[in-house]
Amino acid sequence: MEPVVDRVLLAMVLDTETNDPILATTENKTQIIYMYETLVRYDPFGQLTPMLAESWETSSDAKTWTFNLREGVQFHREFGEFTTKDVLATLEHEAAEESISTRKTLWAEDLIPDLQLVGDYQVVMTLDEPTVNLHWLLSNRNTTFMLSKDHLDSEGQEGVEAGPVGTGPYQFLERQSGSYVLHETVPFEHWRRTPDFREIQLFNVKEVSTRQAMLLSGQVHMTQLSPDLERAAVGNGMVTISSTIPVRMPYLLFGGQFYPDRPLPVGKRDGSSPDLPFSNVFHPATEVPWVNKKVREALNRAVDRKTILNTLLGGNGELLYNFPFHPNLRGWNQEWEDNFEENYGYDPERAKELLVEAEAEIGQPLDWSKVAFVIGPSSDFPVGVDLTQAIFNYWEAIGVPVKTMIVENAARSPIHRSATWGGAAWMDAASWREEPSSIQIYAYSGRTLRNFCCQFIEHDTIDTLYEQLVPTTDLDERHRLLQGIGNVIYDEYAFMPLFTLPQTFTLDPNVIADYVTSGVEGMRDLEDLVAVMK
Repeated sequence: MEPVVDRVLLAMVLDTETNDPILATTENKTQIIYMYETLVRYDPFGQLTPMLAESWETSSDAKTWTFNLREGVQFHREFGEFTTKDVLATLEHEAAEESISTRKTLWAEDLIPDLQLVGDYQVVMTLDEPTVNLHWLLSNRNTTFMLSKDHLDSEGQEGVEAGPVGTGPYQFLERQSGSYVLHETVPFEHWRRTPDFREIQLFNVKEVSTRQAMLLSGQVHMTQLSPDLERAAVGNGMVTISSTIPVRMPYLLFGGQFYPDRPLPVGKRDGSSPDLPFSNVFHPATEVPWVNKKVREALNRAVDRKTILNTLLGGNGELLYNFPFHPNLRGWNQEWEDNFEENYGYDPERAKELLVEAEAEIGQPLDWSKVAFVIGPSSDFPVGVDLTQAIFNYWEAIGVPVKTMIVENAARSPIHRSATWGGAAWMDAASWREEPSSIQIYAYSGRTLRNFCCQFIEHDTIDTLYEQLVPTTDLDERHRLLQGIGNVIYDEYAFMPLFTLPQTFTLDPNVIADYVTSGVEGMRDLEDLVAVMK
């Protein structure tokens, strides 16, 4: 049997067009994930399973990891078999100066110097700090895609862009900048999967209404739409499929919750960006109102989450009671949900009172003139713009003068990574992350240990508990420490927790019969698309 079409057509947003994994953030790796593979797979059900490493083990102190590589895996374009030399070459490439990977320093300073290649099929990795999630860091949840050393040696980074070589079931065919990228199945029996569709073509389509029109007219076979356009497409014969796990956690961040007296860590918070709104130095509540806890509480209480969920989001999700925690993840405290209405519930009158109390505390009227209210379009969360605007409308209703600005995804990533959002508030749709990565990224300052990203909040108690968490391997103790961190985040109104949502994909059922995916960062696992057969 053959599929009704050889080439499946998809519409998405390609914010940063690149074939090189070191230049692709996790948000825009969907254009390359089909041609590359990693040591570990983040599978369609959100589980870490073997990929190019057929097994691994870790020492009791979580500092030494041994990965046993799969034998016989072939690179594209006849670049030979994948072996240990390719693992080292990949890590060195990701640690290069031009890399934007959040792991480049970890690889360069901790991993590569002590890396041991044992023959062709075993790699021993030793780190300075206990790292219980190294397999997660090396999975295709991130961007450490395995490259060919021979290809890098012969063609360099230019070759990675012009003619990339991976081990995935699809290989690169062509890219037309601003328009599309095209992949085809490899011309040999792939070790893992032979896709139903011989080719996949990814069209770069920023406007969600245009994506809907292309789907309904048959110009594409699958895309992601906002809930209203999704419902309209279903009414016209299309089908919506949800991800296997509740993968999106929209929340709102309040920039500038920095330590007032010290820059952290090295390379960030160095005073190089003093001016608001995008600043990496501390500004008091007289300049950034939400530095005051009462203001953060007021902004949380001003928003009617239930109404947004049932109207804008069509009831497709559940409330998020504390970011970045979930009942299915370690560290959950049921009291957060039980007391949510009392502490976070919709109460605009109390929100107004809190703003007045905050003004009394700081001794002057709240000054909103220097801060930014950011709307950030996201390719794999098309409802994000409307959701952000709805939140800002609620804030205006309690007297907060909201002046919005648009910051595209490609511009947001450098702001996150350099910790320069000291006076910015925006809604982000974080992906499902297991601990300790969720804390390391969102809530740890980096005062003594690694911080991969963002410094959204700096707090002594959080830092102390996280530094105790890292070397701890006892699961009950890890739960206690994580819960302690969550209690601080909850009590401080550090974020605005919003919802836990599945990813949804709208497709043409005359072409695609089924699609099972975790939905992390949008369209992935496309080699598992089930085609409608002739």
